[in-house]
Amino acid sequence: MKAHARCRLIEVGIIGFLIFLGAPLGCAEDTYWRLSMEDGSKALEEHRYQQAEVFFKSAQDEAQQLEPNGPRVATSLSQLAEVYRAQGRYGEAEALHLQAVAIREKTLGPEHEDVAASLSSLANLYLLQGKYVPAEPLYQRALLIYEKKLGPEHLEVATIVDKLARLYEAQGHYDNAEVLYQRVITILKKVQGSETPEVASSLTNLAQVYETRGLYSQAEPLYQQALGIREKRFGPQHPQVANSLNALAVLYQSQGRLTEAEKLYQQALSILEKANGQDKPGLAKVLKNYATLLRRRLRTAEADQMEKRAQTILDKPVPENRNQES
Repeated sequence: MKAHARCRLIEVGIIGFLIFLGAPLGCAEDTYWRLSMEDGSKALEEHRYQQAEVFFKSAQDEAQQLEPNGPRVATSLSQLAEVYRAQGRYGEAEALHLQAVAIREKTLGPEHEDVAASLSSLANLYLLQGKYVPAEPLYQRALLIYEKKLGPEHLEVATIVDKLARLYEAQGHYDNAEVLYQRVITILKKVQGSETPEVASSLTNLAQVYETRGLYSQAEPLYQQALGIREKRFGPQHPQVANSLNALAVLYQSQGRLTEAEKLYQQALSILEKANGQDKPGLAKVLKNYATLLRRRLRTAEADQMEKRAQTILDKPVPENRNQES
């Protein structure tokens, strides 16, 4: 029996059971759509993109039958667009996000939170491609909607502000990026507390802005704070700790503090090599960074070895169904 037919039988059974219990039919009429969305989301999370595409297209078809060009259709299109984005099919993803925005604006109103979510998703796609000009007004509009609907200190607001900061940083508008990263940190500390992984990430982002501007004395304590948070939250042998060690090592290397930097690179490598491949891109990054330090110290043979290891990791294909920690 085909999967579609099995799901239909499951749907009929669930609907019948709910009717037997006295539940209104509206609660169950979208059961197949929900099942398809759940299956698609799981497949997307596990990088099973072909299967995810099938599930989300099935969900889109079901949503059209339930309510042509209704909110469920927009949700299905948005998730299908994320599949295409993950595959590098940016043109197809953009077209679907634009459809989702149009549907949500028409059915929900131009200031609904779901409209903001679609605007943000489209902006994320543009940011990924380096299309900063069209991305900026989308983020700004989404931010205004979230601020109005949720308040200025909501986590959704922090997410959009963080994206805007990244956009400005990528454009070299470091003053704007600095102000926005500081706002993100303030919101996160107020809502979540001062020692969360999200705070550590935002501290790192702000530190990188300072480092890029040559403000090393301002960057260093932020990197150290992020390192301390991650060690406390995850333990000293976690890949996130290695990422902080690597960032701090790069800062020291920029300042010519090569002995301190080398020690941190070695600690980061030790952690990542014991991590059973959880963060192979991170390992490759540390190897490359360490190689640049070794060349500065005229240890060419060791540098060549590090770069060769890094390239081997980067050249190895990643299986489609691999569920890698980000």
